[in-house]
Amino acid sequence: SERLPMIQLLESELNQLELRLSADTQNPMDDFRVLLLYAARLHLLSYNFLDNEQIASFQLKRGYIKTYNASLALLQHCKESQGRDDTFVNNLPSACILSIWQASVIIARLVNSCYKSVLDVGAGKELYQSAIALVMKASVMKHDLSYRSCSIMKSTWNLFRTLDEDESGILNVNVKSRMAASIFFDSLWILREKCGMIRLRPTKEKNSVSDSVDSDSEVEVIDEETSENEKLEN
Repeated sequence: SERLPMIQLLESELNQLELRLSADTQNPMDDFRVLLLYAARLHLLSYNFLDNEQIASFQLKRGYIKTYNASLALLQHCKESQGRDDTFVNNLPSACILSIWQASVIIARLVNSCYKSVLDVGAGKELYQSAIALVMKASVMKHDLSYRSCSIMKSTWNLFRTLDEDESGILNVNVKSRMAASIFFDSLWILREKCGMIRLRPTKEKNSVSDSVDSDSEVEVIDEETSENEKLEN
């Protein structure tokens, strides 16, 4: 009963902190500190997924939308920061890489759910592709965490897309012991339990992630990953 008011209170304090830091002209925030603010907001709003059975439907929808927009903002900031400095992602600690990964998981789960009609799905698909490209660029050697996570991110999208098509989309989080990262670990658990759905399900085209996009094929994650892998190996 106290979770929702506490989220709103902490979000208000976070907004005030961001305003104070942004107004400090003597010490302007760099892209890394801005990323930390976005990550803090994302982690806070991720609690909208936990123990939400007693929350009114309109409040729950509002919470999901805010969490989705926080995920978009984090990925958009990382994309723009990488454009300004091509070493930005390479210098990020692994915790920030996991924040990018978590943002992409939230986007995948919400885009492929009953809430897609109230979300900016096009932006979500585009930034999901950007997230995979960013994580690949953070890889320093083959088969490290960033390298392997790209394949997992692709499979995650495919899984939740398949679940949504079968009208068995999952938004409830069963793993609740990892605090703000619970949704991330819960998604990995679902991927482990249901990965056979991807292998056994007949596909019309090779690129199942691109199938989730409209006819203009905004997201081509498999092709993007392949080209990035080739660049890395060369």
